[in-house]
Amino acid sequence: MTMPQNLIRLKGAVQEYDWGKEGSQSMVAHLAPNAIGEEFELEESKSYAEASMLS
Repeated sequence: MTMPQNLIRLKGAVQEYDWGKEGSQSMVAHLAPNAIGEEFELEESKSYAEASMLS
């Protein structure tokens, strides 16, 4: 796929920290499939704390 020069493809990342909300209670976990892609697998026992976008 050829991208126009004025666009930068971003890569999403999810951070897990104890202070995050667990599993499907976390907004980060709901955003992760769109930010990371289909390879993201929600785990109810993990605490999802931050979602970030990197270039």
